[in-house]
Amino acid sequence: CYICLLEYEEGDRMRISACNHEFHRTCIDKWLKEVHREDFKRTGISTLVTVGVRDIQGEGFLDQFSGLADSVFLDRPQPWLAIPSA
Repeated sequence: CYICLLEYEEGDRMRISACNHEFHRTCIDKWLKEVHREDFKRTGISTLVTVGVRDIQGEGFLDQFSGLADSVFLDRPQPWLAIPSA
């Protein structure tokens, strides 16, 4: 894994980036969350934003967020595959 530098083991949950790099799912999710949280801190709106990382194409949206999300940022090369109206 390019983040934790550990070897992959059978049964590890993986994410593959658009550029075909492989990561442990927990490593890349934590890293992405922190990177985006820092972006919002730099712009002064971190208190207004909740940052999360989820594979909505593979896992869908959580019901607990239904009707609560004002915006969804899709870091995907083809966001319309995850949300048809994107």
